[in-house]
Amino acid sequence: MPVNVLIVSHLFPPNPGIGARRWAKFAKYLTKKNFQVHVLTADHAGKSGSVWTNDVKNISIEKLPFNFPEIIAYPKPGVVNKMKYFLKLEYLKSKDKGNFYDKTIFWKSQLEEKIQALIKQNNIKCVIVTAGPFRLANYVIGLKKKFPEVKFIVDFRDLWTNDSEITAFSKMSEARKNYERQLEKETLELADKVICVADNMKTYFGGLTSAQKITVIPNGFDTDDFSDVIGSRPAESDGKIKFVFTGTLYINLEYILEPFFRALGKLKAQNKNLFGFLNFEFIGTFPDAYKQLITKYNISESITISKSLPLKEVYKHINESDYCMLFLNNVYNFALSTKFCEYISQRKKIIVVSSKGQAQEFIVNKNIGFWINPDNAYEDLKSLIEKTISGNVSKWNSDFNVEEFSLNNLTDKLINLIEQ
Repeated sequence: MPVNVLIVSHLFPPNPGIGARRWAKFAKYLTKKNFQVHVLTADHAGKSGSVWTNDVKNISIEKLPFNFPEIIAYPKPGVVNKMKYFLKLEYLKSKDKGNFYDKTIFWKSQLEEKIQALIKQNNIKCVIVTAGPFRLANYVIGLKKKFPEVKFIVDFRDLWTNDSEITAFSKMSEARKNYERQLEKETLELADKVICVADNMKTYFGGLTSAQKITVIPNGFDTDDFSDVIGSRPAESDGKIKFVFTGTLYINLEYILEPFFRALGKLKAQNKNLFGFLNFEFIGTFPDAYKQLITKYNISESITISKSLPLKEVYKHINESDYCMLFLNNVYNFALSTKFCEYISQRKKIIVVSSKGQAQEFIVNKNIGFWINPDNAYEDLKSLIEKTISGNVSKWNSDFNVEEFSLNNLTDKLINLIEQ
């Protein structure tokens, strides 16, 4: 008999958010491996068009009302909308003791009622909640008290209370931070099992609860996503060294990006011949503030910026590159992200631009890429170009087993956790 599993994910296809990808893929592969998967998600009004919709087309999905002010979740330009945003934000601050930006702060009652009904109706044996949003995890895991016979697992895709750069959490009052820390600890203690995506996160969460209940299941790649690319030949070389970045360049990355772009400007000024070999392609979200850095250092002829492309097109561009790029801030410089998985699935060496960290060490130690240190960017970049021109350093290291990151294999690891 198939095991009945309930996945609670605030984002899920057809919502297009990247936060939906991880558990859409696990839902797909759990179904393939004879699990009966049910999903509970939010009804994101007007938000649809996920590239992973086909992955979950045969899965039972139920939606709950969004219940969070859309003007906050999806801000709009204009004076009137800015006023609405301000007034609604003040309302949220008055209604919640913790992170008032958490999109699930008004979800508790409807969520608990629906999960209890789904557990009883479908004989659910395991409930998995993925966070963020993080309040969601606390609400779901709290039901362990009512259903002690059901296994409750919480999956952390990101950090909850110690992300000091990307989220607004770090700017909140100490009282609000402490409230969230209390919820975080409570959630970890109640959960039967805790999943996170990196060893660094395991160490952190292990300091708040029993380390034995924590398992690392990293992000992964799905071979089905690039079946059209497998066996295809890259386009004819034009003599350029092609670097590709896909996805979103996040806020607060200036201290990583500016030294890199400055190094490109210096290379252009001091060695036009080497600079002429370079072709950087950014596909996805590229904030205007970072475009200003390209102008500042006069390097626009080496850089192409494209808006988001269909997934198959993204894989085609990866396939035609020499190197693929990661830019990591200091909080997440341990992260082997979805981008990392997409890159290695195509056996492409990675250029990681970051401060020293676990991701950089993994990539260098496994000989699957190179590190550009922002403090030594010019020398690192110049050395990389010279080595690439004179040899085969961009050639993939065939000793590295990419199957460690295939979703098919990662799902087997998840199943072991469910069945323990």
